[in-house]
Amino acid sequence: GYYLLPKEIKKDLYSYVAGFIDSDGYITMDSKTSPRVGMIATGDRGRGFFQELEKELKCGRLHLDQKVGENSRSQHRLNFYSQADIGTIFDKCMPHLRMKQAQGQLLLEAIRIKQQHKKADWAKPRLQEIFKLMKYENWKDSRGQGSREFEKYGIDPEVVVKYHDNCKMSLMDELESGVE
Repeated sequence: GYYLLPKEIKKDLYSYVAGFIDSDGYITMDSKTSPRVGMIATGDRGRGFFQELEKELKCGRLHLDQKVGENSRSQHRLNFYSQADIGTIFDKCMPHLRMKQAQGQLLLEAIRIKQQHKKADWAKPRLQEIFKLMKYENWKDSRGQGSREFEKYGIDPEVVVKYHDNCKMSLMDELESGVE
């Protein structure tokens, strides 16, 4: 069966999506610094919910009925891979993110660099910093897996956290306005 979205959710769809991303979702980058945002649900209700949510959002990519582990319920994902889809979602979700606001800001900075400043001499090094910052923000509260992720990508938390100070948003604002 289908699960229709209640009118209250439709009225403020993006605050609901932000809450879903905060709780059962992720904001990250792959090793090539491509942005990734997604949400995960299980069971028949999760499937129906994501099918309706994709129709309402008019973007994203559904991955239904994925099996994870033995004897587990089916898992469903609504992922956003394209910079355009992520921009559309984050334009309206960012004010409502609570748990993953830092990751959202980092991803928006990375997308802006890739779209408008990828040839700048500072672009590639900054994207690498953002990648490490993203890993740090996503794993800083996890002792076991977090340590493995930090080791895998050469992340020293005391160094990486300082990369926040290298944000290029103001510089991009200046460059795009023509004022230097």
